[in-house]
Amino acid sequence: MKKSSAPAHGLKLIIQ
Repeated sequence: MKKSSAPAHGLKLIIQ
């Protein structure tokens, strides 16, 4: 979950 949260957070910030 942590590994999925780290990249997911970065991608979300880039997309937004």
